Amino acid sequence: MGKKFNKICAIVFFPIAFFVYLIKVIIKVVKKALLRKYLKNISVNKIDSLDGKSFEDFLYYFFLSLNLKVKKTSLTRDYGADLIIDYNGEKIVIQCKNYYNHKVGNSAIQEIATAKDYYNATIGIVITNWFFTSPAQTLAGKVGVKLIDRNILSQILHSPNTIKNDYFVNFIDSNKFVQTI
Repeated sequence: MGKKFNKICAIVFFPIAFFVYLIKVIIKVVKKALLRKYLKNISVNKIDSLDGKSFEDFLYYFFLSLNLKVKKTSLTRDYGADLIIDYNGEKIVIQCKNYYNHKVGNSAIQEIATAKDYYNATIGIVITNWFFTSPAQTLAGKVGVKLIDRNILSQILHSPNTIKNDYFVNFIDSNKFVQTI
């Protein structure tokens, strides 16, 4: 009875397990294709209409599309980081600031610097759809926080996918802390 039962289970459950696995793979491929299509048509002007949470979600999916290992922090008590990226064994913390017609100030730099320590990250980045105040740029340079403003974000978004990944990786690896174009 035992051998017969095992054989029946193998005959019945193996195809079901394989089918479920196949469906998951297909869903993953379709999601990635839809994501790339969506990201291909996005512009900074469209990002301006997003709220803060949607901007975080957008950047989460954007980094996923670059094949980076990214995770979201909790909505509350995030200790200054919205996203955490694992890049070649380095931990990168990112704060997302979706401001329109309002420059990002020192508090964002202070928060990501704190998050960098809290999460034991090697790199801290603040990304905004707008610009940074001059004092924020100065502070970022002093505390080693990298800044991505509207111009850089637009440049990344409008470059081909292969260049997007290279551009972001080069940005992470660069010694420049304040990037302006």
